[in-house]
Amino acid sequence: MTADEACCQAAFDCIKVGGKMAMVVPEGLLFNKKTNGYLLRLLENSKVHLIIRLPSGVFNPYTAAKTAIIFLTDKGRATTDKFYIVKVRNHGFDTRRRPTDGTSDLDKILWWYAENMDNSLPIDVEASRISVQTDSKTGSLKLHANWRTSNDLKTVALSEIAEIKNGQSITEEDATHGDYPVIAGSAGKVPYYHDKFNRKANVITISKSGANAGYVWWHNCPIWSSDSLAIRSLDESKYLTKYLYLCLKQKQDEIYDRQQGTGQPHVYKKHLQDFPVPILSLEKQSALLTDYKKLESDYQRTRQAFMQEEDRVLSEITNLYQSCD
Repeated sequence: MTADEACCQAAFDCIKVGGKMAMVVPEGLLFNKKTNGYLLRLLENSKVHLIIRLPSGVFNPYTAAKTAIIFLTDKGRATTDKFYIVKVRNHGFDTRRRPTDGTSDLDKILWWYAENMDNSLPIDVEASRISVQTDSKTGSLKLHANWRTSNDLKTVALSEIAEIKNGQSITEEDATHGDYPVIAGSAGKVPYYHDKFNRKANVITISKSGANAGYVWWHNCPIWSSDSLAIRSLDESKYLTKYLYLCLKQKQDEIYDRQQGTGQPHVYKKHLQDFPVPILSLEKQSALLTDYKKLESDYQRTRQAFMQEEDRVLSEITNLYQSCD
């Protein structure tokens, strides 16, 4: 047991049976895989309602460590079946400890916690509803983060409408140089190429391991899916693969949040099977994609013009240096 864990456990032990507690703790104590046994003990022995993740520097100049506030009740009289995790970006002060204008995220969260917690997630704040489940094999508790959606949104699970396949690992030494990009754990970068492909064009990949585990990527060409998941619609007449890509890309941060492991983070197939895809008609999906393709085209045209202008300016600066020789 670490010193932080022992200190926080002592605080919990001081509460009377049926008591409640709000405590600031090091964030790593709750979310680090090596020490989250403390959180699991709280879940088993009280009703945890809310964990607020505070930004770095809240307690500067005393410490820059990331911290969290945990709210719980009913010590020794209840267990936790669900709780909420919310992330604070604006805590009401700037980096020099001067009050900022407007309503802080903390104010919004605390109002929601007091008035409306059981009905909906807070507005304009990053929040997740976490289900606490019992592992049927080990009997231990495991946490499952629900995807953030509005209560009235009708969705279908990704696994019901798409195939989600693991890639086939291949190293650079084993690959035969060719025309097909090998998609592994990087974010938008091709590490090397192969002379064969294992996934046809127009497919989604999600990186499985490394710092960028969970990165969502679209491919117009055939690829070799290596350390990645490949996703494609089971029926293009019902759900377009490119529409599924846009849905996944919109939830990029939430997919990153599902990384497991500290030394080498991973995102697995199981993390995406219940991904909620909004139910839309094929006509509406096509309309969205038409708008998206126009934006892509405008972006590429603007980007190309910028690069040409940048080259011109840099060329003039190069000439200035050369004229001084």
